[in-house]
Amino acid sequence: MNLQMKLTTSAIAFALSLGLLSANETRLYVSIETGTKQNSSTDSRVYLSVNKEEKSYLLDIPGKNDREAGATDTYEAILLDIKPEDIEWISIRIEGDDAWYPERFHFHVKQGDNESEKLSIRNRKWMSSVKEKVRSKEVLKLRIKGKLKIED
Repeated sequence: MNLQMKLTTSAIAFALSLGLLSANETRLYVSIETGTKQNSSTDSRVYLSVNKEEKSYLLDIPGKNDREAGATDTYEAILLDIKPEDIEWISIRIEGDDAWYPERFHFHVKQGDNESEKLSIRNRKWMSSVKEKVRSKEVLKLRIKGKLKIED
C-alpha cells in the first residue's frame, strides 16, 4: 500500500493551530527548477519519498500549473517520524505519460526554529514513467546522507 500525502502550507498551518502537528516536527522543503530545454515541463504527477518509506508526498501547488519550463516551484513535506540527521535518501518519482526535465533540486529542513543549510543537487536526467522514452528515469534516487543537519 502506498500512502500518498498532500499537505499545503495552509493545511499545515491549520493542523498546527489544532494541535494535530507539533512545531518540532521535521519539515522538508524542496524547490525544483524545471529546465528550459524543449518539452521540459510536465503535467504528470510527481512524488517525493524519504529513505525507504512507503509513504510518498504528492508535490503539487493547488491552483498553479507547476513544473513549467524555466520555473522554480517549492514544496513542503512533514516528516512525522524522521529526524533531519536520519535522512539518507530522497526519491523523486513521476507518474504520467509525459517526460520532465528537473534541472536542479534544492533541499533544506526545519525543526522548530532551527533550520539546515540548503543543499543543491544538479540533475542531468530526463524523468518519465513511459518505458518507451529513451534515456529517462521513472525514479531519481538522491543520496543526501549527513547533508541536511541542523546545527545547535
